[in-house]
Amino acid sequence: KINKKEVLSIAKASLIKEKIKEQELIKHFNLNEENKYVDNILKQIYSSLNIQSKEEFKKYLAKFDIEIENLIYKINIEARWNELIFKNYSNKFEIDYKKIKENLKNQENKMTDSYLVSEILFNVENKSDLKNIYDKIKTNIKNNGFESAARIYSLSNSASSGGKVGWVNINNFSSTIAKEIKNLKIKQISKPISIPGGYLVLKIDDKKKEKTKLKNFDKELNKLVNEEKNRKLNQYSIIHYSKIKKNSEIIYE
Repeated sequence: KINKKEVLSIAKASLIKEKIKEQELIKHFNLNEENKYVDNILKQIYSSLNIQSKEEFKKYLAKFDIEIENLIYKINIEARWNELIFKNYSNKFEIDYKKIKENLKNQENKMTDSYLVSEILFNVENKSDLKNIYDKIKTNIKNNGFESAARIYSLSNSASSGGKVGWVNINNFSSTIAKEIKNLKIKQISKPISIPGGYLVLKIDDKKKEKTKLKNFDKELNKLVNEEKNRKLNQYSIIHYSKIKKNSEIIYE
């Protein structure tokens, strides 16, 4: 639905991000080596398209003149990047297991609010640029929709899915984000929320009240702990990427 100029803008932003990551990764990995995680990610992608096998997916991609080997290489860049961030930063943050467990216990058999959330996570080199970048994001959202803006501006892993996060219980947000979320109407966009690593713009796609029933407490606890780890790693990913980008020279041919 978006025009050619916006498509090219999305492609350029994606390519810059990929190349900056690639140049950093070749210092640490052989990107042509087989990566055990890639096949799992590839399967998730084609399963989401209701495609049953890798061979069937290869034929599907051929319709768009895309070779599966190129897609695998791109997936490998993202997988190795996550591996690098985990290796470098996992010992620099702590997960409050006790607090997560208490929150989960407090949710059980109670009516609580859950929100269907989309996000744009961005950074600015100077705080004085914040209003300018936020205005650009709002303009893009107005003209082309939230998904388009997320693909162009967001540094989060959710950018590839148009910023979609999914359903999140209010108790699983930080107090700062929860306060902002409660004041938003459905389809409304938040002001930039300051978080470690950048600024967060949220959109509420839907809202519901539900009674939390925990069939398997330990499984749900483990899921929430992993989500918190991923949020922390995502923050450090943005910090690391921003640092590298600042020292990168981008040449357009």
